[in-house]
Amino acid sequence: MEFSPGPPPFFHLDLWTIHTLVALTFLVQSVIIGFHAARIRYFRGIWMFFWSALVLAAGSVVLTIQPWFPPGILGPVSETLMVAGAALQYVSVTRFLGGRLRPIFVAVWTAISLVLILALGWPAGPHPGISLREILPLPFLLAATVAILRAETQTFRSGAVLAALAFGMYSVRFVIRFVWILTHPEAQGPGPHIDVDFDAVGLFVFNLLWTSGFLLMVNQRLQHGLFQLASRDTLTGCLNRRAASERLAEEHLRFRRYARDYSILLLDLDKFKSINDTFGHQTGDRVLVTLTEVIRNVLRAGDHLARWGGEEFLVLLPETPATEALALADRLRQTVEAHDFGVPGRTVTFSGGVAGVTRDQSVDDLCARADQALYQAKQTRNSVILAR
Repeated sequence: MEFSPGPPPFFHLDLWTIHTLVALTFLVQSVIIGFHAARIRYFRGIWMFFWSALVLAAGSVVLTIQPWFPPGILGPVSETLMVAGAALQYVSVTRFLGGRLRPIFVAVWTAISLVLILALGWPAGPHPGISLREILPLPFLLAATVAILRAETQTFRSGAVLAALAFGMYSVRFVIRFVWILTHPEAQGPGPHIDVDFDAVGLFVFNLLWTSGFLLMVNQRLQHGLFQLASRDTLTGCLNRRAASERLAEEHLRFRRYARDYSILLLDLDKFKSINDTFGHQTGDRVLVTLTEVIRNVLRAGDHLARWGGEEFLVLLPETPATEALALADRLRQTVEAHDFGVPGRTVTFSGGVAGVTRDQSVDDLCARADQALYQAKQTRNSVILAR
């Protein structure tokens, strides 16, 4: 009885198919990133990422068409493009995160890679120099992973975690491939091997995770920016009136549910109109910005500062009884009075009204009481009064 041979232990893709799949992977990546980059122009690193994907795609396309040319001609060209694309892609990560890989680091890595490419050419068989060339991208991958993990990622944490995971996994891939090449000399040649198949799959998974993570970071940062525009005063950077009203409503609900006291301070700069009239609106704007910085330095963690309108500001003081709020308000008043705002011959001061929440009043009632106390303080100026 004769038995037909079984299937091979592994399924091997031919090199042309692998190179085509890799090229398509980079092309799809460049199209997706380019679509986003055209609409979000002000994030650093996006366009560099787009061009890096195109360069990597070009390197893969060169490998795809290599069978139609004499051996050894297009191999170094492809390797050079892949090195340049990888360098651009890793640098784009740190640029997006607000930092940069050191130029000397990029230059040394690129120079060593190019020297190896020129020295090796496109060997038809095993060559020990291939092992070194394979491990060279590892420092960049590790640097990009560290840059992502060390970045201030509060605004795009999930995207950063996904991107760091992709780079970490691909770093492991380079280590595994380096060990594989050292232990399997036949894998140093360009022929089809099981590690080449795994490379193609690994590259696809890496690009899927990395592109998804990068786009998630971009979109999360964009959403954070839109939220900031909707809730922050454009001049001072503190909460605007709408956002402050929402915080007040939340704090009042917490007070009714858990009986946690809170107070507010409504303050207004004294004779601010005369500063604008005498020194110009640019000086007035600078005074407002400086005022918010001075107040923030005195406020505690958890307190909220909002521009209520014009030169009028509101301070929300959670879990603070009215008497403690009055003491804090007077300390703020003294700090502002002692600060040099850079207005010749003028001392910048404010008047304030403090009101503590009561069980039988609404947020509107609380603000009305604080406003009434502010009106009384404006009669003498540079003073704070506790609402009755």
